[in-house]
Amino acid sequence: MDRTRKEYMEWLVSLPLLILDDLGMRKLPLTAAEDLLEIIMRRYERASTIVTSNRPVEDWAKLLGDAAAVTAIQPSISTRLDVKT
Repeated sequence: MDRTRKEYMEWLVSLPLLILDDLGMRKLPLTAAEDLLEIIMRRYERASTIVTSNRPVEDWAKLLGDAAAVTAIQPSISTRLDVKT
């Protein structure tokens, strides 16, 4: 991970509230699942994160292209998940 990317990830992790709006609206880069996993895991029980998406969580593995990363993310977000339809 280059310095700029590392600094950006540190900044995302340090925010008191992170809002990821419309996850899956655009094609995501190949590293999206790994990046999302890192962000969610590092923020877990430390800071608030809001994720909005018109896609069900069950479709995130296909959307992000990494079933293992999504499987690791799901317990962290589902413990306090509030689904609005």
